[in-house]
Amino acid sequence: MYQQQVNLINTFKMLFDALSIIAGGYCAYYIIIYFYPWLWSLNAAEFITSILLVMFVNNYIMGRFGLYSDRRNESYQQLLTALTKTVIIDFVILGAGMLVYKQMYSARLFYSYFLIIAYIILVSERTVLRFFYEIIPSFFSKLAS
Repeated sequence: MYQQQVNLINTFKMLFDALSIIAGGYCAYYIIIYFYPWLWSLNAAEFITSILLVMFVNNYIMGRFGLYSDRRNESYQQLLTALTKTVIIDFVILGAGMLVYKQMYSARLFYSYFLIIAYIILVSERTVLRFFYEIIPSFFSKLAS
């Protein structure tokens, strides 16, 4: 029973993380189009490929750093450190992929906005989840007694 609940929670975490990466990519896309329309040089295939690559790599790296385990992080700083390492590794791998496929003149401003926005969304999402895991159960246990 407990393991099924952990699997369900981890599935929702993975879903929220994937949606955060997708939202970060599209927010960066619209920022570039709205504020810098003359700079856009990324075609649709490169755009979708970069979002999918970051999404899948992010899922794997977060699992390796224990962000999908049944244990909570001991401190908020430990959570932020793991998220920061994850996002940095994601975008280093994306940059390496761009070098391998010789995408030297792609929209670097897009990738920098993508990194910043994805990091902000992931930190916000994990902060809200941490709030629900720690504060809400203690509130209901005090309410029940």
